[in-house]
Amino acid sequence: MIKAVIFDFDHTLYDREASYAKMFAPFKADMAEFINDELSDEELLARMKQADKDGAYPLGWPDVYKEKVAKGVFKKIPTYEEYMKVIRTHQPRTITLWKDTLQTLKTLREQGYLIGMLTNGGEKSQNDKLNNTPLAPYFDKIIICGTLPKSKPHASAYHTICREMGVTPAEAMYVGDHPTNDVEGSKLAGLTAVWIPYVKPFPADCTQPDHTIEALGELPALLARLNGKA
Repeated sequence: MIKAVIFDFDHTLYDREASYAKMFAPFKADMAEFINDELSDEELLARMKQADKDGAYPLGWPDVYKEKVAKGVFKKIPTYEEYMKVIRTHQPRTITLWKDTLQTLKTLREQGYLIGMLTNGGEKSQNDKLNNTPLAPYFDKIIICGTLPKSKPHASAYHTICREMGVTPAEAMYVGDHPTNDVEGSKLAGLTAVWIPYVKPFPADCTQPDHTIEALGELPALLARLNGKA
């Protein structure tokens, strides 16, 4: 029986494309000396969003940066450090949750599930983002992997949060977007792995998810089926 639902943060609990749109104006202003001003705002934003999708895996921000360079977002190429300084300044304030994020968490809480978050990344950068959302009160435990000896997909990260939440891996579900860090990592660690796609299709060479959902709001019904309550 599943007693705990543990979430990834980035790409999973918030709408990355909506966040990009909200961040666009301040990002463009701060990167004015680098931005390709021959592109319309519409085309520039479209290229930035596509670069994010194309660079999301496997390395995250370094690959997203490279994809933006490749897609002609910049007329003058900033260093990675210059680029990330602007991202770290504006991204936390532009996080836009999925429309069903809070209601899903509230429903799971009302149904008696423990709720956790296990997210890769640095402690400061992830806390900056979390502190600009109303998410924290909904969670029994939040662990940022930058505080652990090993990050996802290492099994010890999953086992740590399960232990601190008082459940076994078999009693926990993990929900995330990353084929390796979230799905393969959690499944091999003994959790029920649920994939919520950010980029499709799921790679054929990765361990396949136990379940796939298109929106967070599908979780209560999925849990009811798995726990024999449907």
